[in-house]
Amino acid sequence: MRWVIATTLATAAIPTMACAATTDVQGWGSVTVSGKVTDGILASGEVVNRFADDAQRLGQLELRAHVGHAVSKTVTIWLGYVHVVTYAKTGRDSIEEQSMEQVNWNMGKILGGSLSSRTRLEQRFQRGVSDIAWRIRSQVKLAVPLGQHGVSGVVWVEPFVSLNRTSAVRPGLDQVRSFAGLGMKLSKHADLEAGYLNQYLDRANGDRSNHALSLSLSYRL
Repeated sequence: MRWVIATTLATAAIPTMACAATTDVQGWGSVTVSGKVTDGILASGEVVNRFADDAQRLGQLELRAHVGHAVSKTVTIWLGYVHVVTYAKTGRDSIEEQSMEQVNWNMGKILGGSLSSRTRLEQRFQRGVSDIAWRIRSQVKLAVPLGQHGVSGVVWVEPFVSLNRTSAVRPGLDQVRSFAGLGMKLSKHADLEAGYLNQYLDRANGDRSNHALSLSLSYRL
């Protein structure tokens, strides 16, 4: 519950922080395909596109591949690899490779909905940077059913914290992502999550606040 309190406070602070930040309107979309490989072993692949500058150009592309193991009915651990390209408006694009370890936990019922968390430790290999940047991020998510038609109200918050200093990264708060929207069950295998996402970026050269329409499609084989 301490994470719930901390992330709720972080969400409440975002409007105040965003007032002093440079802003952009963006569009974020993701498609995730997952399935069971064998008993207790899972695999997942994800493509994420983020459109920047009033959603007029592709700003970032992420490609993810994960392998997971269900250690209990409520906890799953994952290992993965991520390829990230951030497209510069001018100049050289930024390329980053990541290895990551992740724990997903279905925490139970609260406020008539389902509470879950996703905690991820990332090792970031950034082009032109010799040191490995370590970062931890933890998402707490609440989904509350709305009626009997497979629609839920969804809110989540996810702070990112850099754990060490490199030539490109300073330790401390890196960013906070907060989401509010709807989760929709499209079929037995497919779910869609749509809504508003705020990304607050804490940067030495000036903070940023990105306001995004977020669409996430998940398909289970």
